[in-house]
Amino acid sequence: MNKTVNHYDEKYDAIVIGAGIGGLSCAAFLAKSGIGVKVFEKHSIAGGYCTSFTRKGFNFSAAVLYTSGCGSPNLSHEHDCND
Repeated sequence: MNKTVNHYDEKYDAIVIGAGIGGLSCAAFLAKSGIGVKVFEKHSIAGGYCTSFTRKGFNFSAAVLYTSGCGSPNLSHEHDCND
């Protein structure tokens, strides 16, 4: 069995693993500063929890799933998560 080996001839100053909001923010800041950046992501789309997906005609935001439990367990739903 032959293995395919990917060779990258390009040179980069920084490599960012993960194209979620943190990785993309970091890569954008580095690139804006004149640093050559390569971003790698295992998913088919970039964005991490800042993406959405569709199932059976309904559109879901991935980030919404993780905002309901923020803050102290004693906070009621009437309080902002930043309290």
